[in-house]
Amino acid sequence: MKKILLIAGHINIKFNSIASLHGSTGTAGEQELTIRITNRLSTVLRDRGFEVTQSDANANDDPQITSKDFDLALALHGDMDVQNDKGGGMVGSGDKSVDAMWQESLRIKKVFDEVYFSETDIVNKNIVTAGMAKYYIWQYLTAKTPCVLIEMGQVLDPHDRVLLANTDLIANAIGRAICKAFAVDFDSVGGDELLSLRAEVLRLGEALNTQNKSIVTLKTNHATELAKVQDECRIKIENLKTDLLNVINKVQ
Repeated sequence: MKKILLIAGHINIKFNSIASLHGSTGTAGEQELTIRITNRLSTVLRDRGFEVTQSDANANDDPQITSKDFDLALALHGDMDVQNDKGGGMVGSGDKSVDAMWQESLRIKKVFDEVYFSETDIVNKNIVTAGMAKYYIWQYLTAKTPCVLIEMGQVLDPHDRVLLANTDLIANAIGRAICKAFAVDFDSVGGDELLSLRAEVLRLGEALNTQNKSIVTLKTNHATELAKVQDECRIKIENLKTDLLNVINKVQ
C-alpha cells in the first residue's frame, strides 16, 4: 500500500515553530481551496487503496510525520492572481539540497505535468520557483520521501477560479496523476468488493441508528417507570406518617 502525505498549504501556519512563517497565510481564498481539495483528495486516494496522512502547514513540527517514510509528500497550494494573463498553475519537485529522493520527485512531477493540466484545462506555466523546490517542509521529512508541490491554479483568476471551485474536477485530476505515477488504475475503485464494503458500512450505520433509538426509548421508559415508583413511595411514606401520628395521638 502506497503511503501519501497531503499537506494543505498555509493552514494553521501561525502556529508553526518557525516564527518567520507566521505571516505566510497565502493569497486571498487560498486556504479555503487547499483544505477543501485536500479533504476530497484524501477520500479519492483512500478509495483506490492508498494510505493517506493529512497535515496542515505544520507537518515539520509533527514527529509522527517527520519520522515516517512516505511514497510521496504532496503540498497543495493556489497561486496569486496575475493580471492580464490566462491564469495557470505549476508543479515543482524537491531540490537535491533538501530532497534525497529528488530524482523520484522529478519523475512524479513530470507525471503531474502530463496529467493534471490536461484534465483541468488549467494552463501549465512550467515554472519551478525556489520556494517550491526548497519548500520549508522538505528538509524535515525522511530521506526516503519524494517531495512535490502543486500550485493548482490562480485562486482569483476569472478562468481558473471557476475550475478550482469544482472540487471533484481538481481532486480527481490530482488523484489521476498520483495513480498514474504509481501504476494504480484510477477508474477501478475496488469493484464489487468495495461496493460490498460500502453497503456493509451503510448497514452498520443503520443498525447503529436503530440501537440509538432503542436506547433513547429505554431511557424514556425507564424514566417513566422510575417516576411512577417514586410517586408510589411518596404516597406510602405519607400514609405511614399519617398512621404514625394517629398512633401517637391515641397513646397521648
